[in-house]
Amino acid sequence: MESIIRDGVTIYIPQEICGLIIHHWPTNLTKRELINLCLVSNGFCAEARHLLYSAVFLTGKDIYFSFCNTVIRRPILVEGMQQLVLVLPLQKTYSIGDYMIKQVLNFATHLCDLRILCDPKRSSRNVRRVGRSILEGHKFKLTTFVNTYFEMPEIVKFLASQPTIETFVTDQLDTQSLMELPLTSLRNLRCAFDPADLTFLQALAGSSSSRWTVERLQLNITSKAPASLRGILESLGQHLGQKLRSLSLVLVIQIYEIPIVQRIVRNVAVHLPRVKFLELVCEKNESTGLIIDINNTATPPNTSLHTLLLHPPT
Repeated sequence: MESIIRDGVTIYIPQEICGLIIHHWPTNLTKRELINLCLVSNGFCAEARHLLYSAVFLTGKDIYFSFCNTVIRRPILVEGMQQLVLVLPLQKTYSIGDYMIKQVLNFATHLCDLRILCDPKRSSRNVRRVGRSILEGHKFKLTTFVNTYFEMPEIVKFLASQPTIETFVTDQLDTQSLMELPLTSLRNLRCAFDPADLTFLQALAGSSSSRWTVERLQLNITSKAPASLRGILESLGQHLGQKLRSLSLVLVIQIYEIPIVQRIVRNVAVHLPRVKFLELVCEKNESTGLIIDINNTATPPNTSLHTLLLHPPT
């Protein structure tokens, strides 16, 4: 309990009141303001510290060492952490220590959003790097997992221990590993996809993946042939037509090719009648203000589609 002496009278302030003051501040407190509150009193420090460590982004040797050492000394700091983003370096460049990262993850018992990203400046996976053992033996239950660092076969076992994952994002094209994902709660999936291989889409409704209830799907189409899109949409309609509500396609076409866009919209309306949101991200774009009138694309009257978003990749 906090105490403030005013006019010779000691006023005691419960820590709960300190929390109410911080959480109901008229404006969002900045990181610097939260750090300053940690210096006011123990009560304010406990509440401000909770906000400071609720979402953490780590990159760079010095930041990693400082954060990991601090948490290992005071594990209570990350007990309430909800999101952790790790931009992992290659051990060939410098070593952080797998044990230190694993300890931090072990203390973060309430973590629900974990993102393990490869340093874009050192993106090669062909050299020695942080081991997958950092993912083993933790108590947290994730709802979101983003991976651009480990190979898919390396994390299948970890994913099997996290059946609560609802959103999974990967940049890798590994159909076989994706088909083996034991994610019974999966709602949102973002992955690379080769239109020449429809076995993954078929597996979504097959015996190994029939439990999936994917509602939002983003596919990075690796082919440059727009003609293959019809087959993809037909397969999606066959296997996910009753589940899918949102579809995002990353394509290699030009947004200003209106006939292609209209054809995609019509096929989505026919094969995926329950999709309400369609996003097309095109690698080539020479028209930044293009608007397609869905009402003029000859879509079936029973379609649910009401939002179409066109833009280049960010």
